[in-house]
Amino acid sequence: MHNVDIAKTRDLAAQGDADAQYKLGEHYSYKDEELAIEWYRKAAEQGHVNAQYALSHELLSEIYRTEAEVEESEKWEHLAADGGHPEAQYSVGCNLFTGPFLQDPYSSQALADEDKTKAGIDNTEAVEWFIKSAKQGDICAQNALGNAYYYGTGVPQDYSLAFEWFRKSNSLFCLGEMYYYGHGVEKDEAEAVRYYRNDCNYTCLESKRRLKELGWNRNLWKKALGISKGDERKAELLYTKLISDSEVTDD
Repeated sequence: MHNVDIAKTRDLAAQGDADAQYKLGEHYSYKDEELAIEWYRKAAEQGHVNAQYALSHELLSEIYRTEAEVEESEKWEHLAADGGHPEAQYSVGCNLFTGPFLQDPYSSQALADEDKTKAGIDNTEAVEWFIKSAKQGDICAQNALGNAYYYGTGVPQDYSLAFEWFRKSNSLFCLGEMYYYGHGVEKDEAEAVRYYRNDCNYTCLESKRRLKELGWNRNLWKKALGISKGDERKAELLYTKLISDSEVTDD
């Protein structure tokens, strides 16, 4: 913001304008945490959804945070989610979810039923939040929803719906896995390779590992890339380059 804008925004904020208060919170967010929290809170208390979500994060920005700050953060995040904020809805869903993810199946382990209530875990409710967020276009929620349907966590397992949400979130590795295993679609390793190859453009190690596991297969890559006989060497060089990442190791 320019100085003139700041002065005008301060005047409006002092008069109780929630949008101006939120903008002041944004302005101070990287300059003065206490002032940012002060203005975010003023706007949040007026029901400003973006301010509520911003405040929930600002309260947790410190490494050493108090239990009261954590509780207040959760309160504002839930209010923002109830108000329709897609990122808040996704975040609330994540706090309730214990299911695995295709790209990291060991990132979270399902808890025993008797432990779920103690931990505040409710996969069914988590999926409900993911759906609300995903329908607003949040790609993280769309990916999470795809995983929920893929594994049947919080919803009945449904590979077709998993594929739909992975497609909407452009989750290339997950789509590749579905073609690789023939889950919800006809098994097609060439189509899987196409997705893995495109995902490697984003340095996805899972896709690199999968390509390494598949190994060099001239016919498979010819089909996947639609290459002619004269381009086979180029395809092999591409394959070698894709799996050469130093982090792709044999485990």
